Amino acid sequence: MTESTRLSILQYAGDFREATERLSAGGPENYRGQKYTVDFVEGLATKLESRYTITIFTNDRYDVGLSSGGRAIGMGNISEKLPQLSVIRTLSSTRPSKIVLRTPMPAVMLWAWMKRIPTLLVIADSFNSNSWKDRLKRRIFTFLSNRSSFSAIANHGNHAARQLVEIGIAPGKVIAWDYPAFSSPDQYPEKLRPCAQPTLIFVGSLTIEKGVGDIIKAVSILLERKINISLLIAGSGHTEIFEKMADDLNISNNVKFLGNVDNNKVIDFMRESDLVLVPSHHKYPEGLPLTIYEAYCSRTPLIVSDHPMFVGNVIDRLSGLIYPEKDAKALADCIAEALLDHALYHRLSLGGQQSWRSLQLKVTWDAVISEWIKGGDGWQSWLKAHSLAN
Repeated sequence: MTESTRLSILQYAGDFREATERLSAGGPENYRGQKYTVDFVEGLATKLESRYTITIFTNDRYDVGLSSGGRAIGMGNISEKLPQLSVIRTLSSTRPSKIVLRTPMPAVMLWAWMKRIPTLLVIADSFNSNSWKDRLKRRIFTFLSNRSSFSAIANHGNHAARQLVEIGIAPGKVIAWDYPAFSSPDQYPEKLRPCAQPTLIFVGSLTIEKGVGDIIKAVSILLERKINISLLIAGSGHTEIFEKMADDLNISNNVKFLGNVDNNKVIDFMRESDLVLVPSHHKYPEGLPLTIYEAYCSRTPLIVSDHPMFVGNVIDRLSGLIYPEKDAKALADCIAEALLDHALYHRLSLGGQQSWRSLQLKVTWDAVISEWIKGGDGWQSWLKAHSLAN
C-alpha cells in the first residue's frame, strides 16, 4: 500500500455509512460478504492518504467522517436529468489519485480517462440487453475499458468475466473474482424428498425484472392444479405491486412477504424450504447471484431462469432445473416436476454440492483491490498470472 494514495470508491447503492455503523455495533449483514467488504474498505483508510466511499443512491445526503479515518458520502435520491454530472462533480471533489468503480458507468469512466486517473473496475454485472441504448452504452464501456487508464476490469464469477471478453475487452485486463467461502454444502446433509406441504422461497430485490411476478403466477397455476404449496418472498422493493398481484389471483393466503431478512438467516430459511427460485429476466444485469451460492449451501434444490449468467453455473437436471425466462407456466411445470419426482429432487440436492465446488475461485474481491493499489511491477505480474489471458 502507498500512503500517498487518495482512493475514491464509487458504488451504485447500499448505504456505506449505515453499513459501517450497523456492523461495528454487531448488527447483521444484509448480504453474504458484506462485513468482509466493509471491514476491508475501512482498513484501507489507515493505510492511505485518504479514502472516500461514495454511494450514488441513499435515503439522504451526507458527507461524514468514519471512525476508521475514512469518509463516506451519500448522494441521496438524485432527481437531476443528468445524474452522471452530479456523480462526476462529487467524485471530483474528493481529488482522487486512484478510483475503484463498483458499477459500470460510461460517463464516469470517460471523465476518469480524460483526467488520466488510474481506475479499477470491480463489478458484478452482465450485459445482455439488446436495446439500441444499451448496445451503445456497451460499445462505449468496451472502448473505455480497453484504454490505458483502466488497469483491469474484474467481474463476479467466470461466466460474467468471460462475457467481458466476448463484448470486446482485452482478456489480459479481465479478472474473475469471488468472495471467500463463508458457508459450504458440506455443513448440511442432502435432501431426499420435499415436505408434504411444500414451501418455495425467493430471496432478492422485489422487482419485475427479478421475476417475482412470474413466481406468483406460477403459484397460482399450481394451486389450480391442486398442488398445495406456499411461497416465501424475502427482500424489499415494489412489495405493494406483488401483494396486489397475489390478492388479484386470490392466493394471498399462500404467499408470505418477509421483508428484508438478516443474511445469517438466509440459508436457514432456504434449508427449511423445499425449493429455491431464482427467476431473473435476461434484462436484469446479474453477475452471479449470491442466492445461487446460498441455495447450493442449503442443499435445497434450485430452479432458475435461463439467464445467460445462470446457464453453466447451474447444470440443468443435475444441480437445478432451468426454464425459459418470463414463462410462468414453464416455471410451474419445473416446480411440479421437482416436487413430484423424488429421485430428481434428491439428484438436484446432491448435484448442488458439486456445482458449488466448481464455482469457487482463488481470486478474492479484496485481493484484486489490494494488488492494484500496490501497483508497479508486482501488480503487472499479478494481473498477468490471474487474468483471462493466462
